[in-house]
Amino acid sequence: MPELTLPALGVYELCLLAAAGVTALFYDSPAGKKASEQAAREVERTFEKVKESLRRKPRLGPDIIPGPEKDCPKEKKKCPVCGNLVVPGQMVSENPAYLYPPPAGQTPIDKETFLALPQYTGPIKGTKNTYGAQAWRGPDDRLYYRDTKHTGNGAHIEVFDRRGKNHLGTVCPNCGAGRDGPDPRGKKPIL
Repeated sequence: MPELTLPALGVYELCLLAAAGVTALFYDSPAGKKASEQAAREVERTFEKVKESLRRKPRLGPDIIPGPEKDCPKEKKKCPVCGNLVVPGQMVSENPAYLYPPPAGQTPIDKETFLALPQYTGPIKGTKNTYGAQAWRGPDDRLYYRDTKHTGNGAHIEVFDRRGKNHLGTVCPNCGAGRDGPDPRGKKPIL
């Protein structure tokens, strides 16, 4: 799965911009003119890629947790929490501790969920209505917090928009697969 990141200019693109500036000094020569035109085309192509990536919106589901695709076997396994079929590298654990003792299990803690992955920053200060849980900002700029009212297989992570005002749904704490959409009764803002 591709990692969700904010678009930015990389070293290559910045080098192209610098090259365009240097070649502009020698624009009068045929070689300088050709190099400048080529650099301008590359810069334009790069900006088109950035614009396209801004148009795409991340969705709830397994794409939230990027896994090491090339190191993972391609066969999918059943997530022990939600039951969805996912690539094993996308699960935090194949045997989460909070599922035991059966049947009820326990409430997971943040370090047992995907919120412990380095792509998730936090905890976010100033959050409210999270019932003792801490909110984290994801790589897609959304806010996540562990719902402390559910245990075992019923455990889930609440997802809010980047401002913390709109509830977007819930996801599995182990694999990040979408579970339920927005709560029809509404949820209180967390920021």
